[in-house]
Amino acid sequence: MAKNKNKARIWLFVLLALVLAGCAMLGVWYVNWWGLVLPWQVLTISAGILSLACLLSSLLYLLYLNLTPTKLDTQQQTEREKLKFVRRQLLQRFQAACRSSQIGGDSYATPWYLLLNQTGENNTQLLIDMGFEALAEDSEAELPSVVEFWVSEFAVIATIGKFDSDYFDESVESLLNCLHKYRPRQGANGVLISESVSWLLQQQHAQIAAQTKQVRKLIARCNKALRLNLPIYNVLTDFSAVSDLQRLFSCFDDQRLEEPLGGLMEVAKQSYDEAWFVQSFNDIQSQLFLQTTSGLKAQLNNQYRESILVGPYQFALIKTELQQYFRLLYSDHHFEESSLNFRGYFFTNSGSDQRSVDKLSLLLASELGYEQYSQKSDEPGRSLFNKQLFKGKIIAEANLVGVNTRRENSYRFIAVLFSSAVLLSLAIFIGLLKYNYDFFRDLDATAQLQLEKYQDDLQRSNENIDDLSVPIYRLSELRDIRNIYTDPRPWYIVNWLPNPSIQPAVELSYQQGLTQLLLPALRDYLLKDMFVYNQLEDKLKTIELYNLYKRLYDPQRLSIEVLEKYYSDSLKEEGEGDPATLEKFRILLADGLRPGITPPEDHQPLIGIVKASLSSEDVSEILYQYMLQRPGFSRRVDLRDSLGHKANFLFNYSKGYSGYLMPFIYTRDGFEQLMLGGEFQLAIDEIKGFEEVVGKITSQSQLSRINQELKRIYLEDYITVWQAFYSSINLSAPEGTTQIRNSLTLMGDVKVSPLLKLQQLISRHTNLLDLLETSVQTTADAAEEVLSTDPQQLKLLQETQASALKMAKTIARPFAGQHQLMKADDQGVRPMDIALGQISEALDWIDTALEQGPRGSSLLQQLGAGTGVNPLLRMQDLAASFSDKLLSNYLADSARQLNRIAMSEVRAFINLQWQQNVLSFYQARLANHYPFASQALQDASREAFEDFFAVNGTVDQFKSDYLGDFTHSAQGQLSLVSFIDSEPMVLNSKLTQFLAKVRDIQRRLYSAGELKIEFSIRAEDMSPGFLEIALQQERKIYSYRNGPSIWSPMSWPTAPGSTQSLELELKTVDNHFLRVSFVGFWNWFKLADTLDAMQLGQPSNSLLSLENKGEKVKLLLRVNGGKTPFLSGYFSSIRLPNEL
Repeated sequence: MAKNKNKARIWLFVLLALVLAGCAMLGVWYVNWWGLVLPWQVLTISAGILSLACLLSSLLYLLYLNLTPTKLDTQQQTEREKLKFVRRQLLQRFQAACRSSQIGGDSYATPWYLLLNQTGENNTQLLIDMGFEALAEDSEAELPSVVEFWVSEFAVIATIGKFDSDYFDESVESLLNCLHKYRPRQGANGVLISESVSWLLQQQHAQIAAQTKQVRKLIARCNKALRLNLPIYNVLTDFSAVSDLQRLFSCFDDQRLEEPLGGLMEVAKQSYDEAWFVQSFNDIQSQLFLQTTSGLKAQLNNQYRESILVGPYQFALIKTELQQYFRLLYSDHHFEESSLNFRGYFFTNSGSDQRSVDKLSLLLASELGYEQYSQKSDEPGRSLFNKQLFKGKIIAEANLVGVNTRRENSYRFIAVLFSSAVLLSLAIFIGLLKYNYDFFRDLDATAQLQLEKYQDDLQRSNENIDDLSVPIYRLSELRDIRNIYTDPRPWYIVNWLPNPSIQPAVELSYQQGLTQLLLPALRDYLLKDMFVYNQLEDKLKTIELYNLYKRLYDPQRLSIEVLEKYYSDSLKEEGEGDPATLEKFRILLADGLRPGITPPEDHQPLIGIVKASLSSEDVSEILYQYMLQRPGFSRRVDLRDSLGHKANFLFNYSKGYSGYLMPFIYTRDGFEQLMLGGEFQLAIDEIKGFEEVVGKITSQSQLSRINQELKRIYLEDYITVWQAFYSSINLSAPEGTTQIRNSLTLMGDVKVSPLLKLQQLISRHTNLLDLLETSVQTTADAAEEVLSTDPQQLKLLQETQASALKMAKTIARPFAGQHQLMKADDQGVRPMDIALGQISEALDWIDTALEQGPRGSSLLQQLGAGTGVNPLLRMQDLAASFSDKLLSNYLADSARQLNRIAMSEVRAFINLQWQQNVLSFYQARLANHYPFASQALQDASREAFEDFFAVNGTVDQFKSDYLGDFTHSAQGQLSLVSFIDSEPMVLNSKLTQFLAKVRDIQRRLYSAGELKIEFSIRAEDMSPGFLEIALQQERKIYSYRNGPSIWSPMSWPTAPGSTQSLELELKTVDNHFLRVSFVGFWNWFKLADTLDAMQLGQPSNSLLSLENKGEKVKLLLRVNGGKTPFLSGYFSSIRLPNEL
């Protein structure tokens, strides 16, 4: 039966899934989603909807199963009800214990302890002796309670017993949950383990071990649930079960019998220490032995005296059982993560009557061979060591347990956060009140001072109330006072706090001032000007003032710019137009002329006089000016948009020019809208706007004259604005090769060329004949329609067309040059296309030249082959052929810019070759060697010198390869004709000097292409202090003593295989020798440098001088058939430029 019901429920939810899927599909069909997707997508969507419906139905079914109570049998139902009853009963008792223990609502004010009683002995008397009172149990309770609550004014104890109860685990779990909820930071302060001494003496080891294991698990469970390590106190009850102990304590005074008997470990120790237990037990036993003497003196009863003597020994005999019990409970569990927090043990006696155990007699009987020993209790028990146990020892360690760290930290954090938030909120609120009051008090004080000053100024002032500046100054002062309250406020001044200031009164005064002072002044000032200009018969100004008057009284005005400009100009004319006054006026005007506010009406007769004074005689100029201000024609068209956004980088406008914001009336569309609507209709439409002022004009001659005058003014202005626009455009001068190339690329592109767009723009708005050709066809079509019905209308259309054609020709005439640029020839080519094509050709030509070989080499070859006709020259010639200055100047400038780019590439190429072939050779092998560096220690080699300076050497080869087409300019510099006229490329003047130096070296050091110098030497003069001068190499090659001097032939360089050393030797009269050696290939030049050789007389002679201690000797060198190179510093003066 149940199975059938389950099947029915399942099918019900399947049906629900199908219904949901069907509803979803109907909704999709209803919103027409099927037509937006493909067929396979329809299938996918349907499958998805069905899947979602099944999933939703399954979830609902599971929820139904969870919410539907499971039917149980009678026994299970009974057990469940009992379990609920136990939990409810424990919760009620726990809440009652909480209510009785709370002090001021603090749940932690009263310590809570757990008392574990596994053996089932009755601890009622013990708890009563310690000061606790049991909570009254329900009389209706049918089940024994596992947990009972005992309360007192200083603590609460929850006793846990009946370990064998069926509801033990549930009761303990409920208790721990209640403690964790009620006291989350400190669930309990400790655990008391109650154990009967008689039970310990009577049980076997296995039973004690089982009990300690169960107790240990329970304590560990409590520690884990409460996240604490609870201190544990062992209470050993009914110690009177040991014979003679109760009589032994009869010799103690009553106060001592109320104090606890036992021991507490030091706080620093966290676990049970057996050595400590032995020591503490021995101390108690020693105290008992010390009491025997006084006890014997105080007792006369023989039985008591025997007990006093035997009692300490009886006490000593239970030490083993206790030690075993504590070891099982605390020590034999080292494998656990944490040990139990043992604190101490105490002996108590509750006064119950039970059979005592004579351990000493049992021990002696056992030693004598007896198996049993008969014993009996002959006196009732007493309550001993109970009363002060809890108050004196245990309660003192209530805070030793610590707290649940996580809960405590959370509590402290929340408490600090909440307290801080409350204090901060309170401080902020109080601070806001104070700052708000202080802020407005300071504002009121400032406003009061200014108001007093304002009132004093009003009383002393004698201004002319008709002066427009008077209300400006007065209201500006009021507005300044108002602005004291409207200026930006500090962030801590909030609107929801009360405003104790006088701000509302100040605001009202300011608004009344605007209404009563400013608006009437504006009205009167405008009417005064209108009256004056009407008397002067300035009709244009009068109609302008009349329009301002209508705008002033228009409550729906959208802008006050025209009124602001009029009054500002008037103030300037009166000498009140300083920037500060004008700014104040603009602010007041914006406040006073808000939408919906108008001045009070007055002076209506003056308005009637103005209307009557305007006649139809002078309405043309007025009508034209008014027409320009019509919304349909006054709007501006930004011509820069037609040129493209890239035109801003290539075009700029004359300083201060803004005519590129062209009025719509002067555009092609404006012309079409204005002219092709009919001449009479134009005049009639415009005059209708003036009928209120000038009256109705019905004469056709008047309309014709007005219309003709309007056309004349319109044509003049149309031509003027477009001529001004075209003449104001200037071409930007790009800087750098990249910008020049980008500019030319952009200009040469037919699709985006700003230059082409400019010409197209000019042609579109000034060549209006094509517009009229379309209109002619429209007129012809209209003529066919009206010919049969209204011949007069046909005539009017034809006259309109003819007049518009005449005006279009008049506009086009001044721009014939620009129109010619856009006019195509028989082949469809326009001059503008030729110009743009030439720009592109020039760019392609220079790009191709730069891509061939090393950059610049191809261009240098073209220059060497002859200038001829190149794209740049053609561009220059094309520029000269155009009459349009803008295009002509641009082409000419572009040709010059491209020529500079080309010549800069040529120069860069020549510089590169110079640096690679000449300069690098010189710097590496010659520049830092002698003789080119006079102080150098290393000589330049003959091979390097000849490779560089010889005929057809490095320098000559460079000159032949790259400088062959250069000519000398008038200034003596090397120059090369560029691709266009008048811009040659001139090389560095230092290059000319260097080449001249090379030619001089070749003439002086070379003979018939060979490095060889033939010269002669002789002594020119020698002081008497010298006896002889000699020059020698391998042998003495020249010698001179005082006497006639003759020429000795010499040659340089020294023949191969000969020594390269030259020695100068001087002999003095005292037979001292001075010797100087000149070693190396350049020995003769070193001699010349050392003796400061200088040219003497003819270019072939060199004079060498030497002086020593006032004595001089001079040698004369003469080169045979050439100029002498033996001059000091002859080679070191060579300078090579880094760039040409």
